[in-house]
Amino acid sequence: MSASPTVYYWPMLGRAGAPILMMEYKKVKYEHKSEFKEIAEVCTAFGAKSDTFAPPVISWDGVTLSQSVPVALFVGEKLGLDKGYDKYKLMQYASDAADLASGVFNNMKGSPEDIKKFIEERMKKFGSNIEASIKGPFYFGEAPSSVDFFLYNALKITEIGLTGPIAAETKKDYLAGFNKIKGVLAGVEALDGVKGFKKMSFLREGYTITKELAASVAKLG
Repeated sequence: MSASPTVYYWPMLGRAGAPILMMEYKKVKYEHKSEFKEIAEVCTAFGAKSDTFAPPVISWDGVTLSQSVPVALFVGEKLGLDKGYDKYKLMQYASDAADLASGVFNNMKGSPEDIKKFIEERMKKFGSNIEASIKGPFYFGEAPSSVDFFLYNALKITEIGLTGPIAAETKKDYLAGFNKIKGVLAGVEALDGVKGFKKMSFLREGYTITKELAASVAKLG
């Protein structure tokens, strides 16, 4: 590895959490550009002349990529985390977790009824599939891969953005029965660079369910 990587994303971990935390874990220095002007310089969604649509974007050793899954897998490969693993399974597993995170973002401002349905139906289906994919304690066994970081980040987005505020009202464990998923969550959280990470939050203000909406969901039982 030569040139230091640059991550373009808003001032939070959000969808860029997996690559950022992987680099923290591997003690790789990186630059995080989070101002709109900086992001607009590389994203066509904001007028840039490039082929990267929206953040997260990473630029490293002459390669510039967007979309959370390829960005994370690219970083995982650069850091040697995914050596020997099937690249298509890596894509599948990361995409599974990305679907979960997208579902959370799409539902955190929905109606109480829709949020309850997402948690009790769709999220459980996501969980069952992800649980079946994990060998234990991490996806492929004893060592963490890029998809473990990706799932960890998706789970934190889920907890902070949606289920956590609702669980504060209902006292329910929305990961009950998903012991392998909990194992990945605990395993990644205990890693150097991840444990005690405080440079930025997972989600900034406005990217979580409101207390009022969480209370309304809880009242539905």
